[in-house]
Amino acid sequence: MNSQNTPLNRRSFIKRTSTLLGLSLLPIPLTRCGTINTGADEVTIDQAWEDRASELEAHGELRTATNPGPWTEKIAGHLPAVSLEPGSGQLTVITGHGMSSDHYITTLYIRNQDGIVIGLKEFSPQDPEAKAVFTYPKGTTKVQAFSFCNLHDHWMAEKTF
Repeated sequence: MNSQNTPLNRRSFIKRTSTLLGLSLLPIPLTRCGTINTGADEVTIDQAWEDRASELEAHGELRTATNPGPWTEKIAGHLPAVSLEPGSGQLTVITGHGMSSDHYITTLYIRNQDGIVIGLKEFSPQDPEAKAVFTYPKGTTKVQAFSFCNLHDHWMAEKTF
């Protein structure tokens, strides 16, 4: 009889279930580390990310490079830049914005071509920069990257793969 067909003895059963239980109790931030679906074929909806993005999107008009509103001189520091690392399944979102207690980027996040938030990172004024590396799910063909500034609105840039 091979090992795949051998019934579990009591010791093996307890050891395996204890390991699985321990892994399931890890805090979500430790298991995700700001990314989702490391190579997964389907997108998992993270309701906390969706809720936070919706909250930010309710703040008013979205700014872009072609529609900066009253902030024409602020485009370079607020518009998120997206770079793709070919073959890695990762993309980097960064703004050229300084970070201070009075003025900083609070959040970066990305939505895929279906409008689902596939990565989100919050920042504090103490962070050295507003930069996030996200793993994107297989099948992602386009992302919208968003940057929210505590003083100068909500900004968006698109990247097609």
